[in-house]
Amino acid sequence: MKALILALGWLIRNSSLVLIGILSSPGLPLGSEVVSPRNPQTGTAGEVRNSSKLPGTAQTAPEENRSFAAGTRNITIYPSAAAGKSGRKIYAGHVGLGYYVIDNLSINLEGVGYGIDQDNDTGAVGLDLLPRWHYMRAADWSLYLDGGAGIIYSNNRLGESGTHFNFTLQGGLGVTYHLTGNLIPITGLRWFHISNARIQGKDRNVGFDSPMFYLGLMKPF
Repeated sequence: MKALILALGWLIRNSSLVLIGILSSPGLPLGSEVVSPRNPQTGTAGEVRNSSKLPGTAQTAPEENRSFAAGTRNITIYPSAAAGKSGRKIYAGHVGLGYYVIDNLSINLEGVGYGIDQDNDTGAVGLDLLPRWHYMRAADWSLYLDGGAGIIYSNNRLGESGTHFNFTLQGGLGVTYHLTGNLIPITGLRWFHISNARIQGKDRNVGFDSPMFYLGLMKPF
């Protein structure tokens, strides 16, 4: 009986020390657990372990941006403007569908409607094939190179001695910004060229060369 009383006294004493250690430990974060009590002889605090994470839960890693991943598609819509040395000005609206063949590299097919400001103003339609490579990426922006070739057909001739049918070449660089996961503003500058490749002779090849600025939106899906 005496041994039982001594054991109970030892248990009560040490339990009290554990409780005192918990209550007197300053600055413990919410959910912290004292693994060992404060040593009453040395005053050394016990080990503290953070147990704020609920059992069975896992911390979620930031979601990786997959807008430019292989297999992703996108729709791109943007207006553009260009002005050549001849005084001819070109305004266009572009609607494109793109597919990422590998990460960061897409092939884009764009339909284009043109308004050409010249002596005999004219409208035109075109089709362009444009690869685009996002060569530098961060969490919410990218820098890219794009360029390609296409065809254009105008109601009136391009220039007084030109042709209705012509080819286009273009290339440049641009930037994207991830406004949201599904809406990406884009802007860039390209060198834009129109000519008929002398298919009807040199005298009827009225060329056009100019920087072209554009600003629009890309939507991946």
